[in-house]
Amino acid sequence: MKGDIAVLGFKSSIFQRDRHHKFATRYGVSEFDYKEYSLAVPSTAFCVLLLALGAPYGKKTALEYRIPDWLMRAEKWQKRLFLASYFGAELATPKTNNGYNFSTVSLSCSKLVKLQSNAVSFLQDIRELLFSLGIATSEPATVEGYRYSGVEGESIGTRISIQANERNLNLFTSQVGYLYNKQKERLASLIPLYFRFLEHVRMERNLAREQASRMNSEGRSVSEILGTLKSANVGVSFLRHSVWGGRGPARVYGVKKFQEFCSEKELGKGGMAYAEITSIDETDYIGYVYDLTVDHSEHNFVADGLVVSNCGMRLIRTNLRYKDVKPKVKELVDLLFRLVPTGVGVKGSVRLAKGQFEDVMRWGVKWCSENGYGWPDDAGMVEEGGFIKGADPSKVSSQAISRGITQLGTLGSGNHYLEIQVVDPTRFFDAETSKHFGLVHDTR
Repeated sequence: MKGDIAVLGFKSSIFQRDRHHKFATRYGVSEFDYKEYSLAVPSTAFCVLLLALGAPYGKKTALEYRIPDWLMRAEKWQKRLFLASYFGAELATPKTNNGYNFSTVSLSCSKLVKLQSNAVSFLQDIRELLFSLGIATSEPATVEGYRYSGVEGESIGTRISIQANERNLNLFTSQVGYLYNKQKERLASLIPLYFRFLEHVRMERNLAREQASRMNSEGRSVSEILGTLKSANVGVSFLRHSVWGGRGPARVYGVKKFQEFCSEKELGKGGMAYAEITSIDETDYIGYVYDLTVDHSEHNFVADGLVVSNCGMRLIRTNLRYKDVKPKVKELVDLLFRLVPTGVGVKGSVRLAKGQFEDVMRWGVKWCSENGYGWPDDAGMVEEGGFIKGADPSKVSSQAISRGITQLGTLGSGNHYLEIQVVDPTRFFDAETSKHFGLVHDTR
C-alpha cells in the first residue's frame, strides 16, 4: 500500500503498536491482545482526494455511506481493484474443513442499530458489484452474535456471504480475490488451481468408470480391468464399484487434499504452482505476443534458485515490409524451424575436436569471429570482450563437454529464442536509439 501511495506522489509511514481488547458478546466476554499495524499518510491533499472519491470520514459504525455512484458505473477492472483491495482487509479468509470443500466466505458490516438499514444498503451495493462480475452472494442477514454496546450506542452486525459452490468460489478467487493481504492473495491464487485439479480427477474417474463398465460388458476379468485402468486418481475400490454400473458422477474424495496439493505443487509461498501441460493446440492466430517478464529493468530470471542475468540479444534489421511478410508467416516459421537447430539434444552444423572446443570455452566470441562464425566487431559489442578472463576448460567435466560440444551453432533450449518483429512507428520509446538502428520509417 505504501508503494502504491508513493506512485500517487504521497509519503506514508507504517506504525506498530500492541493493543488489548475486551468486550462482551452474547457468547460471553471476549478478551485478547494483538499487534496492530497501521499506515499513516500525513497529507491533507490525500485526505481530500479520498473524500472527493466518496470515502467515509469518521467512525464507520456511526456513519451513513454507500458505494460511490462513479464506482458503481465504473469499468469491470476498476470494480475488481476496489473489491479486491477492500476484501484484503474486510472479507474472511477462505477455509476448508474437510480438505476438499470450502466454506462460505463472509463480509460483515457493523453499524449502530438505528443505521442498520444503511448497512444493508451498503452490502447490497457490494452484492451488485460482485453480480456485475458474475459472482453470486447471499442476501444480507443480521448477525446477532455481533451485537455490541459501545460508546456511541448499541451496534449490530449485518453479513453477506459469497456462495461456496465450486463454480462460484472459483470465479471469485480467480477474477476478484484479494489485494494488500499476502496470505489471502496466496490462497486466492491456489484455490482455482486446486479446483482445476479436482475437475481433472472427475474427468479421469468418469472416463475410467465408462471404460470399466464397457470392459466388464465385454467379459474382461476384474484383474484385467484393474490392471488397465488403475492410477493415482483412480483406485481399486472405485473401479470395483464402477463395474456394477448405475453410479452417478464420480466424486473427488480420496485424492490430494488442498493443503497436500499446495505442499506438493506450490512454488515457494507466493501462490504460484507447477502444472502439467495436457494438450497443445495449433491456432491461426497472427498478432502480438508478449513476454510477461520483460517489464523489468534488467530482465533477469531465476535458475536453480539464483537470480541470473538474461541472454544477450542481437538485432538484425531487414528490408522486408509487413504487408509482404504477413501472407507467408506460416511458411516463414516452418522454414526457421528447419534451418535453425533448436531444442534439447539437437546438434548444430559446427563440428569440433575437443581441443577446438576448449578454445571456444576459453575465448568465446573472439574464437567465433576469428573462425568465420561472427563479424569482426562482435567481440567489442559484448561484455568483457565476449570471454571470461582466466577461463580454465580443465575445470569442466567430461560429461558437460560431451553434452555441449555438439550444441555450438544451435539456438539451444530453455530461455533462448529467435523472433521476428514488426516496427510500430507510433511507439518509439527511445527515438535516438531507433534512429541509430534505422528503425525510423514505417516498415509496415
